[in-house]
Amino acid sequence: RERARARRDYKTADILRDQLERHGIYLDSKEKKWHSADGSSGAIIVSTLSDEEISRILGARQAARLRHDYKAADRLRDQLNEQGLSVDDKRNRWESSDGRCGTIE
Repeated sequence: RERARARRDYKTADILRDQLERHGIYLDSKEKKWHSADGSSGAIIVSTLSDEEISRILGARQAARLRHDYKAADRLRDQLNEQGLSVDDKRNRWESSDGRCGTIE
Protein backbone atom coordinates (compact mmCIF):
# COMPACT_ATOMS: atom_id res chain seq x y z
CA ARG A 1 0.00 0.00 0.00
CA GLU A 2 2.77 2.43 0.86
CA ARG A 3 4.49 1.74 -2.44
CA ALA A 4 1.24 2.57 -4.27
CA ARG A 5 0.86 5.76 -2.24
CA ALA A 6 4.45 6.77 -3.06
CA ARG A 7 3.60 6.34 -6.76
CA ARG A 8 0.47 8.46 -6.16
CA ASP A 9 -1.62 5.46 -7.22
CA TYR A 10 -4.32 6.20 -4.67
CA LYS A 11 -6.89 3.91 -6.26
CA THR A 12 -4.65 0.87 -5.70
CA ALA A 13 -3.71 2.13 -2.22
CA ASP A 14 -7.40 2.38 -1.31
CA ILE A 15 -8.11 -1.11 -2.63
CA LEU A 16 -5.24 -2.51 -0.54
CA ARG A 17 -6.42 -0.60 2.56
CA ASP A 18 -9.92 -2.05 2.07
CA GLN A 19 -8.48 -5.57 1.75
CA LEU A 20 -6.52 -5.12 4.97
CA GLU A 21 -9.63 -3.87 6.76
CA ARG A 22 -11.56 -6.95 5.62
CA HIS A 23 -8.88 -8.96 7.43
CA GLY A 24 -9.22 -6.87 10.57
CA ILE A 25 -6.17 -4.65 10.06
CA TYR A 26 -6.76 -0.91 10.29
CA LEU A 27 -4.34 1.81 9.18
CA ASP A 28 -3.83 5.25 10.64
CA SER A 29 -1.87 7.11 7.97
CA LYS A 30 -1.55 10.32 9.98
CA GLU A 31 0.03 8.50 12.92
CA LYS A 32 1.83 6.00 10.61
CA LYS A 33 0.52 3.08 12.67
CA TRP A 34 -1.63 0.00 12.15
CA HIS A 35 -3.73 -1.98 14.58
CA SER A 36 -5.75 -5.14 14.38
CA ALA A 37 -8.92 -6.40 15.97
CA ASP A 38 -6.90 -8.73 18.24
CA GLY A 39 -5.03 -5.78 19.79
CA SER A 40 -1.80 -6.11 17.83
CA SER A 41 -0.31 -2.90 16.50
CA GLY A 42 2.82 -1.50 14.96
CA ALA A 43 4.43 1.29 13.03
CA ILE A 44 4.08 1.80 9.30
CA ILE A 45 7.71 2.32 8.32
CA VAL A 46 8.55 4.00 5.05
CA SER A 47 12.21 4.62 4.30
CA THR A 48 13.31 8.17 3.61
CA LEU A 49 16.62 6.93 2.19
CA SER A 50 17.33 7.19 -1.52
CA ASP A 51 18.80 4.21 -3.37
CA GLU A 52 22.14 6.06 -3.45
CA GLU A 53 22.08 6.57 0.33
CA ILE A 54 21.23 2.91 0.84
CA SER A 55 24.16 1.89 -1.37
CA ARG A 56 26.50 4.22 0.52
CA ILE A 57 25.47 2.82 3.92
CA LEU A 58 25.68 -0.77 2.66
CA GLY A 59 29.16 -0.05 1.24
CA ALA A 60 30.31 1.40 4.56
CA ARG A 61 28.84 -1.63 6.35
CA GLN A 62 30.64 -4.06 4.03
CA ALA A 63 33.92 -2.18 4.56
CA ALA A 64 33.42 -2.38 8.34
CA ARG A 65 32.77 -6.11 8.12
CA LEU A 66 35.94 -6.62 6.06
CA ARG A 67 37.89 -4.75 8.77
CA HIS A 68 36.23 -7.04 11.34
CA ASP A 69 34.67 -3.93 12.92
CA TYR A 70 31.42 -5.71 13.68
CA LYS A 71 30.26 -3.07 16.14
CA ALA A 72 30.28 -0.44 13.37
CA ALA A 73 28.71 -2.92 10.91
CA ASP A 74 25.92 -3.69 13.38
CA ARG A 75 25.33 0.01 13.99
CA LEU A 76 24.95 0.61 10.22
CA ARG A 77 22.64 -2.41 9.91
CA ASP A 78 20.53 -1.05 12.77
CA GLN A 79 20.38 2.32 11.00
CA LEU A 80 19.01 0.56 7.91
CA ASN A 81 16.54 -1.47 9.99
CA GLU A 82 15.17 1.73 11.54
CA GLN A 83 14.42 2.90 8.00
CA GLY A 84 12.46 -0.26 7.21
CA LEU A 85 15.26 -2.05 5.38
CA SER A 86 16.32 -5.63 6.03
CA VAL A 87 19.72 -6.99 5.10
CA ASP A 88 20.25 -10.63 4.17
CA ASP A 89 23.99 -11.28 4.21
CA LYS A 90 23.63 -14.90 3.15
CA ARG A 91 21.86 -13.93 -0.08
CA ASN A 92 23.72 -10.58 -0.46
CA ARG A 93 20.37 -8.79 -0.79
CA TRP A 94 18.51 -5.97 0.89
CA GLU A 95 14.77 -5.27 0.93
CA SER A 96 12.83 -2.20 1.96
CA SER A 97 9.37 -2.06 3.49
CA ASP A 98 8.35 0.12 0.52
CA GLY A 99 9.10 -2.71 -1.93
CA ARG A 100 12.52 -1.69 -3.15
CA CYS A 101 15.29 -4.28 -3.13
CA GLY A 102 18.77 -4.81 -4.43
CA THR A 103 22.04 -6.64 -4.16
CA ILE A 104 24.80 -5.89 -1.71
CA GLU A 105 27.99 -5.09 -3.60
